[in-house]
Formats: sequence, C-alpha cells, structure tokens
Amino acid sequence: MNITLNDLIRMDSFRNIKVIAGKDGMCRPVESLGWLDYEFVKTLKNGYIHSNFNKWQLIMTSFLYAKDNAFLTRDAIRHLIEIDASGLIINNVFRLDIPEAILRYADAKDFPIFLVEKQPFDLCQLTITFHDYMCDLARADFGDKEIGALLNAPATKDEIRSSALRMNPSFYPQIVSIYLHKENALCEDEYVNKVVNYQKSPYYNHHNSLYRYQNGFMYIISSEDIELERQRIDYEGLIQTLIGEEIDYSIGVGNSHYNLNEIDQAMRESIYASVLNRRKDHRYTKYGDLGSYQAILPLADQPAMIDFSQKLLEPILEYDAANNTVLLSTLLKYVELDGNLHQLAKEMNQHENTLRYRFNQIERIVGLNPIRSGDYEQLALAAKIHICRSH
Repeated sequence: MNITLNDLIRMDSFRNIKVIAGKDGMCRPVESLGWLDYEFVKTLKNGYIHSNFNKWQLIMTSFLYAKDNAFLTRDAIRHLIEIDASGLIINNVFRLDIPEAILRYADAKDFPIFLVEKQPFDLCQLTITFHDYMCDLARADFGDKEIGALLNAPATKDEIRSSALRMNPSFYPQIVSIYLHKENALCEDEYVNKVVNYQKSPYYNHHNSLYRYQNGFMYIISSEDIELERQRIDYEGLIQTLIGEEIDYSIGVGNSHYNLNEIDQAMRESIYASVLNRRKDHRYTKYGDLGSYQAILPLADQPAMIDFSQKLLEPILEYDAANNTVLLSTLLKYVELDGNLHQLAKEMNQHENTLRYRFNQIERIVGLNPIRSGDYEQLALAAKIHICRSH
C-alpha cells in the first residue's frame, strides 16, 4: 500500500510540524523512517551516507553535528534530494538558521522539508507511531487480499480454515461477521485512526479481528459459544466505537457459524445484509431478517435474473422518464414495505387512492398490478433484483 507525505501530515503526531520548503512534493511516497545524526561529520569522510539512507525514506534530524555551523546542513539536504528521499523533518532544538539557498533548492526539487514548531518534541515517539501506522496499513492490505481471495476464489473447507487462521491464529471455532461499508472514500489515516480507537476499547480482544475490506471494515467475532456471545454483544456500542456518529456507513450482521471453514459464508452474509441496510432507517441489518433477499442477493447479477427484472421494470422506467411520473419509485417503496399500502401512503404522504391509480398505470404498461397477489409476486421479485443490483 503506497503511503505519501500527504497521508502522514494528517496524523495527530504531525500537528506541530510545518512544511518550510518543497510543498509541491507532498505526493512523495514514504516507505520507511531514518535518522540523520553523525553521517555528515567531516572527519567520517562520508563513510556512512550511502548505507544509512535510502530512496523514499523520510529522514529525521536535530542537526546536532551542525550546531556550530549551519552551512553543514547543505551537504546532507543535497544528498537526500539526490537519492530521492521522501523528505526531511528538522527538530531544530539548536535554533539553526537553515540557509535560504538550500530551501530554495528544495523548493525547486519539490523536496519537502519540515520544521518542528513546538518544543519539546519526541522524535522517538514519532518513529514508534509511524511504525505502528505502517503495521496497521500492512494489516489492512493483508485483510483486503485475504478476504478477497476467500470470497472470490474457489477453495476447499481446509483451505478456508487455513485462511481464517492466517487472519487470526487465535480465532475460536464459532464466528459471526459484521461488515461496515462506507459510502464515501475511506482514506488510510481514517482507517488507522479507527483501528487505534478500537484497540483502546473494551471490545478489543485477541480472539476477534478487525480488517479493512474494500471501502469498509470487516469485523470477525469468534467464541466458544457464539449464541451466548451474540446475546452479550452491544451492537450499538460496538458500532459507536468503530465509526462514531458517522451516518455514511451501511452495516450488516451475518448469521452465527459454528466452524471456521464457514468464515467465507459468514462474511458474505454480513456484506449482503449491508447492501439492504443502505435502504433502511436502522443502524444495522441482520442477514437473518432479509427474508427472500437471502436467495436473491447471491444471484442478482445472473443474466436470467437481470433479464427478468428489466423485462418488467424497464417499461415502467421509460414511462416515468417520458411522462415525469414516479411509478417505479412508488413500486420499489411498496415492495420495501412488504406490500403494505397503508404504510406506503403514510410514508409517501399520499392518499391510498392516489397510489392505487399509480398501480393501475403500471398495469396498463406491463399488464401486472401490484395490488393483486399473483401479480405482486412477479413485480416484487423484479423489484428486489433491482434493489440488490442498485448497490
């Protein structure tokens, strides 16, 4: 996973650090951190500069060796620019005057130089924070790949179990999955901050795992007695811990599973439930409450399903476009409400006779009326396929 300086400066650890040169180079990647301490002392005759610094390394220094002569900083900065280091953080405890010429040179080369603004500042703690950050991102990358392989590649039960234990060797045999999908982009620093908050919470333990998957979080809860564990789970509290008050998440909870070789099924269930949660007012949706959607979701993108849905709904959609009507949205809402006309009238703030008139219009277009039970069955299936494919 590529991390840039732009990603790092959004971290809390960088709040007292400002860019003093090379602002146009903030897209530079960062692969590691390094320290500049003694390497450019003249008596060492550059014996360490080629082994101690690497390309795409973010360097930190206090310029201790240059405290009596600020011009000694020039050789170091020029060398870091030449090897394509990511940038330089200066903890200027000796209050050196960085030569303007070298700052202009850094600007010309788009090489970011940062200056610590507030003392005391702990570069060691910044190093630890960066290391943890990189570990969390590596874990996110691992989760994306491992979960993606589980959900998209054929595997035996033994292979699935092995994959689960790679994700967490401490998993208990019984599991349930929760998926939190973000509608907007989930950036790296946001992901790391949420993982850190989770790790500090009472919900964190080494038998559970939180991974990034696609544009969201896959949380696996394991237990020796998953039914008892589910009774104990405070879903609202857990969700609050993971994403706070954010509303641009759709959240799905899968069924209980009693063997690790079903972890792929558990994760799919939570993903499917999150798809339907996008159309609900509830904070989360349980897979066990999806009814017929449980059968439709895995097959919604099959050609036969698409053809069936489009055959009935496309003429309605075309009629809406030509006549500025809302027949399709009325039908979809009616199906979401399980065919409850009274509730539909209440939620759409329309008289029931108005809705019946719309349904009569649908009948004139496709020959089926949602009010009639036999017709409703066909229209509801078409609508549910459409709903599943809309996300």
